[in-house]
Amino acid sequence: MQSEPRVGNEVKVLVQLLLGSGLVTREEYARANEVSEFENIPLLTAVSHAGLLTEHSLQLALQAQEKVLANEISSDLAIRAMRVALQRRLSLPEAIASVQKLHQATQISVSVTNELTNLLLAAKFITSEDLGRFVKLSMDSAMMVGHLLLLDNKVSTEELLGALNAIVLIREDLLSKNNAAQALRYARQRRISFEQSLFELDFMQHSQVRNIRMGELFLLAGLISREDLAECYEIELFKRKPFGQIILERGLVTAQQVQSASTLMSLTQEGKLKPYEAAEALVSVVRQGVDVDSVSMPRGNEIEDTISLADLIVEAGVSSRETVERAIPAAATTWGEQGAALLHANVLSEQAVVTALRLKALVGLGYLPREKAIQLLNHCVREKAPLEIAFANLGVNVPTRMQWTWVKALRPS
Repeated sequence: MQSEPRVGNEVKVLVQLLLGSGLVTREEYARANEVSEFENIPLLTAVSHAGLLTEHSLQLALQAQEKVLANEISSDLAIRAMRVALQRRLSLPEAIASVQKLHQATQISVSVTNELTNLLLAAKFITSEDLGRFVKLSMDSAMMVGHLLLLDNKVSTEELLGALNAIVLIREDLLSKNNAAQALRYARQRRISFEQSLFELDFMQHSQVRNIRMGELFLLAGLISREDLAECYEIELFKRKPFGQIILERGLVTAQQVQSASTLMSLTQEGKLKPYEAAEALVSVVRQGVDVDSVSMPRGNEIEDTISLADLIVEAGVSSRETVERAIPAAATTWGEQGAALLHANVLSEQAVVTALRLKALVGLGYLPREKAIQLLNHCVREKAPLEIAFANLGVNVPTRMQWTWVKALRPS
């Protein structure tokens, strides 16, 4: 009678470890799980047959699973130790000792229920019964509730990031709790980003913080995933630790990489590097072992990397220059006014106008080079795809919060 729960728990722990450590992506897990059920074989066998794990990573997962099931370590510690073991080629016991030593001096306890759980309840993403179950799981595993909800598919990565961004806006008195919950529900119903939901509901107000954040820099460089970002962002907001310390503790990066990122962030804040240039430099540091000082020097006499809205639309092949220039009056000097003129003249659809303005904002703020913005707009129009799909298809990671700085001018008050 006791074996069935044990088997179920073994699988649940294994899934947490494989997904949490990044050994298996969510898409790879879904395919392996289908094979497991169809062929009636254990999940780990299906994962191994798919060639997703090396012998070393397979043994690592099994050792970590055994320690979690024996209550020797928490799931959270196991995940962090697995990441460190893979990154530094350590044994699991060595990695556990390393993680414990690093984390011991900075451990901070927080309430399991918090602004995030309250917001997700208000948005009807979870029920009170769900909350009770995940609170217990959080206490047992030492993992944050939001991360557990993500691993259990109660929320998507984008929904968790949206909820965390909502909390920042609420704390800055830029969004009410009721409006935040409504916007999250609306985003889920429409399958759009939280920020686009704020735009469509006319709830959008902007944080004054415009400098790139460390998590955004690592994301822009493609060195952490959006799921990694959500995991660490939740800890940053509720344990109030520096993001660099968190990704170091989580085994996602090394101390030298965090220091390099800090140097590059300083250069962007001083206007010596654009964010996308800082991201390119960080990739060189991490993947090629280049010294940060040799890649971070600003170029002299560089051409300003900007683009007008008209040039963006024309060069992307969306409309002719003659049509665009005829539609935009000389009095329309702001991006938003120009976008509204194109919309009112029926030159572009609202989705195309909004997409172009979002891309122009990213170029203007230095998060995209103009060539990439042109390519993205062309892709959106040619494939009739939302910008988020174009980002995914072309492997582009940019901060969502930086794409809506023009909003108030598009819609007259």
